[in-house]
Amino acid sequence: MLRFVILSLMLLTFSLGVYCKGEPSAPVTAESSVEKVVDVVCKMKIKPDDAMSSMHNGHRYHFCSDYCKEQFDANPAKYVK
Repeated sequence: MLRFVILSLMLLTFSLGVYCKGEPSAPVTAESSVEKVVDVVCKMKIKPDDAMSSMHNGHRYHFCSDYCKEQFDANPAKYVK
């Protein structure tokens, strides 16, 4: 059973990496002309101009991929605290 759980978690981690098109998390430097935002689903830092977005409770959330946006839209309370 433990092997199944570990394998499932590894598969989920790999799947998020495949679906998310953003850059790996990295510090924003002074050279960056555009501030990056964090995708609340996969936690990647992305440029808001290049991202998809959804509104929830008067706040705009940005996503690196359709997959992350769909996950958020299906259950925003899971990602917003």
